[in-house]
Amino acid sequence: LALELKGSLNQNALEKSFKDLSERHEILRTVFKETESGEGYQEVLSHIDFFEVIDLSDCVYQQHEVEFYKSQEESWHFDLSEGPLCRVKLLILSKEHHILLVTLHHIISDGWSMNILMDEISLLYAHYAFGKNLDLSVLTLQYVDYSLWQRQWLQGEVLERQLDYWQRKLEGIPDVIALPTDYARPKLLSYEGGHYRFEIDEELRDG
Repeated sequence: LALELKGSLNQNALEKSFKDLSERHEILRTVFKETESGEGYQEVLSHIDFFEVIDLSDCVYQQHEVEFYKSQEESWHFDLSEGPLCRVKLLILSKEHHILLVTLHHIISDGWSMNILMDEISLLYAHYAFGKNLDLSVLTLQYVDYSLWQRQWLQGEVLERQLDYWQRKLEGIPDVIALPTDYARPKLLSYEGGHYRFEIDEELRDG
């Protein structure tokens, strides 16, 4: 997520807001490790640093630098066992112009979660920057509690029913789906994509 912030910004209030957010949500301090037998498990760290400030106010090619940092975030390789799996970078362009980059690994967040985090950051920032009352209820459940509940639920008859459904749905499908492409399939699979830009006319769009 890249947010352009225009106007006066209280940097200390923003950093404190993200710190409180990580204390409030254990999942932002969670890493995923492996036992010697290959069994995965979650470990909640007591503290993790993920807020970074980068001053570009004296940089001549600001837009180039902004694109560089955005590209860096998009292609970042996370270390699930060490973290952090949430990163926040505040790019300072001027006193009243900032770019906020928020990057989360999908193992700890999704689109719905991002909305919750941004809503809570807004409340925390308003509290620290302007002294507004903080209306955030205490969390009685953390994400690990939900994971545990789901694991306990998804077993026995429920698990068998779910597996049976997908085994019937996927019965007989080929191992590889050979979609028609312009080029032969490479020997080594890569997940690097590209961009293809095109325009849709109004008639097609309306249709």
